[in-house]
Amino acid sequence: MSRAYPVLVVLVIALSLLAGGAPVESQNLSQAMRLIVVYAPGADLGLLNATGALNANSTVVELVRPQPPYDYLYHLLKLVDPSLGLATVVVNETAALVDDKPVDLASAVNQSYVNEVWGGNFTVFIGVPGVDPNSTAMSINPYFNITGNYIPPQLFTVDVNGSVYWSALNTSIVLTNTSSGLALNLTNYDVVQQFDNKTLETPSFAVSVPSGLNVSQGMYYLKFKIVSISGSKATLFFPGTLKSSGWLNSFYGSFTEPAVLLELYPRDLLRSLPLDALVWAYNQSCKFYSALVVKATWYTSGGVYLMYYPLFQRLGTLKGLVDENTYNTLLNTTVTNVLSIVNDFRTFLGVNSTVVVYSPFTVVAGGASIGLPVVQPGVYDATSSPETISSLVAQGYSLDVVRSGTRVLVEVRDYSRLGYSEGLALVLRPAGFNQTLALGGVVDQGVFETLLLSYSRLYYPSASALVSTGFQMQGYIDNLTKTVDSLRTQVASLNETVNVLLVNAGNCNASVANLTVKLNEYESRVGQAENMLNQARLYVTMGLAAVVVLNVGLYVVLRRGLKYAG
Repeated sequence: MSRAYPVLVVLVIALSLLAGGAPVESQNLSQAMRLIVVYAPGADLGLLNATGALNANSTVVELVRPQPPYDYLYHLLKLVDPSLGLATVVVNETAALVDDKPVDLASAVNQSYVNEVWGGNFTVFIGVPGVDPNSTAMSINPYFNITGNYIPPQLFTVDVNGSVYWSALNTSIVLTNTSSGLALNLTNYDVVQQFDNKTLETPSFAVSVPSGLNVSQGMYYLKFKIVSISGSKATLFFPGTLKSSGWLNSFYGSFTEPAVLLELYPRDLLRSLPLDALVWAYNQSCKFYSALVVKATWYTSGGVYLMYYPLFQRLGTLKGLVDENTYNTLLNTTVTNVLSIVNDFRTFLGVNSTVVVYSPFTVVAGGASIGLPVVQPGVYDATSSPETISSLVAQGYSLDVVRSGTRVLVEVRDYSRLGYSEGLALVLRPAGFNQTLALGGVVDQGVFETLLLSYSRLYYPSASALVSTGFQMQGYIDNLTKTVDSLRTQVASLNETVNVLLVNAGNCNASVANLTVKLNEYESRVGQAENMLNQARLYVTMGLAAVVVLNVGLYVVLRRGLKYAG
């Protein structure tokens, strides 16, 4: 009887949710509710508060306690592909190392698993690295297959009424002083564009690139700006762009605006750009992400829209390259851009959409040195130095010891000692949702991301599936309980052995170190098993059986209202 009771609780609550039994105040139920996640690493509460972005009546802020590795791209990819392991090191938006071998990022991601987890057309991926738009429905990934499909940014110095050669497109750029002002001519493409006399930039325009160049054949959308004029010479800036197709799912066709990806600019280029060019490129990048949202929301039948927004992170790298006034201007531009994106999502998808702006951690000054080779930020290789683990334990570090192939890895959970602080989840609720979202002031990153991931599962389960899932969860809890009890017994035994060795230390330092490694490994396994056990118990007692959610806390806003999608 006791075994079936939680299942009945799950079933009754789930059926009441699916039947529409839970009341929602003053809400337009004719619109579908959707979850929109803007993954914006580097965003923090101070940034979003700076322009009054928070409305206490509709916004909830959860601080997120980060966990290693402290790498924003890794956690984004782990959210998309939960099978990703520590053997995969995400280098940037286009590349990764798998077992220390360089690979294209999309090949490091299990694309079929992404489809299975996120439910095909149910999820729209917007600018998310590693997702293959050809195999994953409704995805737009400007970082996909970028080699040969990207014209890099470039500065040109040219005489007025003179020309300069552009090798990337095998054409001369002629700058002409006309009666209407300065004009640009790409001679081999029969394109003439006038510079605006106030903004000193051209409108966007298309060129059809032929075969035989370093960039692939196809349509590209370009734009230029005059960043300086001195006497008879002018400096022109081209901010870079992508081929207009090949990185969007076929549903979306082509992208008819310049695709300016500031995060792909090499640091040396950022240092060398004139300030006006850098600020203009930043603004063009903001416009690009706004245009991505417009394009992505052509498809309005999704349940989840997951967007990668990297400009807060990029802004952090610019802080030492620009003066304070310029930095603050760019900061305000970024915050305004995010709020505009949120408003656009709600305009195109409906006001009942719940929006989460999520940053997994914040980088702060300082950070201790661990004394071990770095695998990823917060993850270290202790294979050749097991004695260092006992030293870190003696210094009071909170560690997890894990095995990855033949390597012994140490995950340091004391994020503040490594120079990180809490991330945030800024939850913008639909009007009419006045319930308190009670996850608590601080939530573990793993728990929060599990909640988001759980939202991706099948969202209209049958009653029989609910019962089956409930019994599976109960069996899962029973097995986890046995596992935790067994691990605790082994840890107690190891602790006793270590204490005996310490009393009779002599020449037993090596034995102590090796046992400490093993002890930490078991303690890590205990912690992981206890966390899974507590989570499983919470899911059952709250009615959160796999994919069905009780309407309490944050999860109600993430899932509530899907039944209105029809």
